[in-house]
Amino acid sequence: MSAPCPDFTMPFTGSAVLEIASNVLERDWALAPAAIEQTLGVIWSHRGHYIVVDGIRNGYIYATAMLPDGTRRQVHSAPMPVKTPAEGYGRALAYLVVRDLEPAHNAVCSAQVVAREVRAAAPADAQTSWDHGQAVTSWGLKGGRAVHRVFNDRSNPGRVVSEVRFGDLTVEEGIAILSAMDTHNINPRRHLEVHGAVAERLKEAVPDLYGQSTSSSTRLIGRLTLSLFVDDLVSVHLTTYASNFPIVSITVTGSLDNQLRAIAAR
Repeated sequence: MSAPCPDFTMPFTGSAVLEIASNVLERDWALAPAAIEQTLGVIWSHRGHYIVVDGIRNGYIYATAMLPDGTRRQVHSAPMPVKTPAEGYGRALAYLVVRDLEPAHNAVCSAQVVAREVRAAAPADAQTSWDHGQAVTSWGLKGGRAVHRVFNDRSNPGRVVSEVRFGDLTVEEGIAILSAMDTHNINPRRHLEVHGAVAERLKEAVPDLYGQSTSSSTRLIGRLTLSLFVDDLVSVHLTTYASNFPIVSITVTGSLDNQLRAIAAR
């Protein structure tokens, strides 16, 4: 269904209709000006919803949701029977959003699915917030903090970008997380030697790690491996290597299964 041209004989403005719809929706819905001249504007939310209000024509208001899987869904409605036409169309638009376009988005939003699974695996005190389509779930660790981020990849509809980062871990906590994941790979670099007691402990616990980013110190004899990796799965960074209490940070970017395993092993 093609988008209608707006009816410029209306005794009210399109912005008035959008404001009424926004007031009815309340929650975290917001308005944006029309990106295309022939439309009335956009209703969007931090949870990733993006709805173009196409216009009013022949007594109906039309709106199109840009869905995360790359498809579009257009719907239309007659105005609600209220005192003024602007309020009638605004309430009709809000009804379309709540009863049709929002559920249509949620049904194909992989980021919402991942965020729910992460929240279920994380501790009970974890907090999740949404910002421009990205879900951020965070919770405290014994000495640090974990943060998971996920969003729909707009350049590749249907795909999500997801990672979890654990900061300020002890070496023992880092080993527990790494050991919980499936790190098997055939990268020949996994056979390379690592340097330094901490890197050697991590490598001994997870043989598939390979070292990268080394430094030399005048205070410490020899070379030190500061970062270890399994490609497309996990990166480990030693942030205070030279202290008596070395600190490790881990970022897991691989499969959701491995991310959930890492979260469970916190």
